[in-house]
Amino acid sequence: MRSFLIELGVGRRTNGLGQFSGREGLDRGLFWESLETTQASQTPGLVERRAELKVCLLGDTGVGKSSIVCRFVQDHFDHNISPTIGASFMTKTVPCGNELHKFLIWDTAGQERFHSLAPMYYRGSAAAVIVYDITKQDSFYTLKKWVKELKEHGPENIVMAIAGNKCDLSDIREVPLKDAKEYAESIGAIVVETSAKNAINIEELFQGISKYLKLVFQSNCIFMLLGVKG
Repeated sequence: MRSFLIELGVGRRTNGLGQFSGREGLDRGLFWESLETTQASQTPGLVERRAELKVCLLGDTGVGKSSIVCRFVQDHFDHNISPTIGASFMTKTVPCGNELHKFLIWDTAGQERFHSLAPMYYRGSAAAVIVYDITKQDSFYTLKKWVKELKEHGPENIVMAIAGNKCDLSDIREVPLKDAKEYAESIGAIVVETSAKNAINIEELFQGISKYLKLVFQSNCIFMLLGVKG
C-alpha cells in the first residue's frame, strides 16, 4: 500500500474506490454538481463542476489544528490562539483544475473531555486531517489512536491525511519524518509536514486532498459508465 506524499502528487489507494454521487455523496460529505451550460463544458478554463468537501481535523490539543485552519482559510497566524471548545467551523473555496472545491472544515477540540463529540464531525466526512506535533512523540501516538477509531467507526472510504505540524521547530524534533512516512504508507494516507506559523505546506495539504478526491470522483464516473461498482 502506498502513501501519498504531497510533494510526489496523489495516487490511488489500494483498498478500492467508492462511488460518491447523489444522496450517498451528500451523506459522506462529498458532492459534485455539474454545471448544466454548454459554454461551461466547451470553453477551456471555465468551471465545469462545483464540489463541497466536508473535512474534519483531529489530534491532540496544542498540536496546531486551529492554526492550520486559520492559515488556510484566512492566511493568518495567532500566537495566542485559544483552545477550541467542542468544534469550530470554517469554509474556503479553491480551484482544482476546471472545478471549484468548497471545503467545509470542522476543527475539533483536542481535549479528552470533548473526545466523545468527535464522531459528530468525522461522520459523513470526505476526508480527515489528523495532526501531530513533530516535537511531541505522544501526539504521534494519539494520531495512531485516531486512525484506529476512524477505521472502526468512520466513513468506509474516508481519505486520511497526516499533518506533522510545527516543522519550523525541527531542531527539537521528536518524531522523525521517516517514521511518519512509513506509517502513512502502511495505512494509505497522504502525509506532509507543515508549519502554520511560517505557512509551510498548508495550501499543499488541502490541494493534495482536493486532487485525490477529484481522482476518486473521476474513477467513480468510469465505474458508473461501465456498470461496475467501485
